[in-house]
Amino acid sequence: MVSSTNLSISFFCPYSYFIRMTTTFDEEELRKGICSEVDYPYMQAAGTCSSQLCTPVPGSKVVNHVEVIPRKNNALKEALKKQPVTSAMVASDPLFQFYKQGIYQVEDCGRVTKQMGGLGCNLLYAGQDTCLPDINHGVLVVGYGKDESAATELKTFFKVKNSWGSSWGEGGYFRLARYEEDKTDPMDNWGECAILSLMSFPIME
Repeated sequence: MVSSTNLSISFFCPYSYFIRMTTTFDEEELRKGICSEVDYPYMQAAGTCSSQLCTPVPGSKVVNHVEVIPRKNNALKEALKKQPVTSAMVASDPLFQFYKQGIYQVEDCGRVTKQMGGLGCNLLYAGQDTCLPDINHGVLVVGYGKDESAATELKTFFKVKNSWGSSWGEGGYFRLARYEEDKTDPMDNWGECAILSLMSFPIME
């Protein structure tokens, strides 16, 4: 999943993006497999899906999917030991749009801005004690690590693949600050830029 339709500004999908992220794997389970990028390239434009015109890649049929426990850094780390993980995040900061390199860390990025019961408050999980952060972008988390030479105080990171082309960031990827301990503030414990808010990965055959 790399894009959404009806973009209101050049880079970001509307807030309802998180609903589509929760249903994409369900939709893929009804198909025979996923097209290769060669057969079905990303066009960065609105249009009509035509995936039936391609030959599915062997081993790409989605038969189920796993939802990773939200707000837990270690849960994402453990999932990454199996395979890459799709995730939503907050990507509206101009610093992120023009990211070039290094570990991306911005104060309050991903902090909850809505009040429970208020306008625009979205709930997704049972027993959720705060609104969801203002997630507006989907990415693929591919790994994690530590960079002792990083200029930031925090040296640990998640490596994430973006969908804005190889000329953006570090060859199309970026490194997002990763905390060894989960934060205790429920308004601010969704991970850097809310990367821990909505995570899942498919089971394929």
